[in-house]
Amino acid sequence: ASLAVNAALTGHVVLSTLHTNNALGVIPRLIDLGVPSFLLPSALNIILGQRLVSRICHECKKSETAPPEAQKIIERELSELPSQFKKDLSFKPPYSIYRAESKPTCGVCKGKGVSGRVAIFEILKMTRELGDVITAGFTENKLFAEAKRQGMVTLRQDGIIKALEGRVLLEEVLRETE
Repeated sequence: ASLAVNAALTGHVVLSTLHTNNALGVIPRLIDLGVPSFLLPSALNIILGQRLVSRICHECKKSETAPPEAQKIIERELSELPSQFKKDLSFKPPYSIYRAESKPTCGVCKGKGVSGRVAIFEILKMTRELGDVITAGFTENKLFAEAKRQGMVTLRQDGIIKALEGRVLLEEVLRETE
């Protein structure tokens, strides 16, 4: 971690992976690995969190109304989306989700109902304000508040949008983003 940060500080482009639960988890993880917090704002540019979830087979998928508990989760997550993303969405309650109805004769998924993977993402950009939060002694809540102020779409929100579009299973998104 220290070598990667030192390389980044000298102008090298450093791409790396780090195991955390989400993009915000990178900052405390690097500190746990011994990187001084005051170096992070200068060393980090973009932090990306991702999960891979199953892609619903486009030949086998079937639309249905989401159950009441899922409706509440979808409503809450969509309401918390940054305003610049809300205006482009056309989803209205009651929300429809998709099931993978596996067909034994399907040539695409070979009867599994899913075919391949789709990534769900969250992206956090290092800004002067985020750097100030980090160097001033951050908490998880302060980091999240700054990410929200920046307009970050969370893993769960991105996954729910993809589920409403019929690309992934809502149940898998909820399980992977707990």
